[in-house]
Amino acid sequence: MGAEAFKGSIDPKVAVDWLKKTECILNQIGYPDDVKFDYVVALLEKDAYDWWLIVPGVVDNTVQLTWNDFLRLFKERYVPIVYQDQKKVEFLMLKQNEG
Repeated sequence: MGAEAFKGSIDPKVAVDWLKKTECILNQIGYPDDVKFDYVVALLEKDAYDWWLIVPGVVDNTVQLTWNDFLRLFKERYVPIVYQDQKKVEFLMLKQNEG
């Protein structure tokens, strides 16, 4: 299918690129959110998988997590707010230069 494992990264760009590519593949196939969630969790390896195991409710299955929960938790862990804000500013600057 083309989706690659994610082992964890301190570089937010690596995490964002992996998530975008994986999400694109899953959307093209037409998977519903619950299948996306299961599939993407299966792609986590090494540090990323270790992180996932310490997310509250995952191991003991006391919390029913969703695709949107995964996206939020993944970004909280691998994509710092500072990086997200920087990308927003870059996008706005690009839009201003176009207009």
